[in-house]
Amino acid sequence: MYSNKILHDLVCINCKEIFLNGITSLETKNSIEVLSHQKLVVKLDNFQEHKCEKCKTIGKWIVSKIFLIPN
Repeated sequence: MYSNKILHDLVCINCKEIFLNGITSLETKNSIEVLSHQKLVVKLDNFQEHKCEKCKTIGKWIVSKIFLIPN
């Protein structure tokens, strides 16, 4: 049995810099979106305005790894 708790890395679409490493998401809506669009650009509400430290691209993130956390 798995909970809605999901760990994922967000990577900049432009330079592949890791923005969030193993961030935990408890927001079901965002989690489902992340799971169903793993290979696409993910626009999570909280990160749309965030700028990549390395290349200054704003709000374009790819999910690089996803794993569900067992209850």
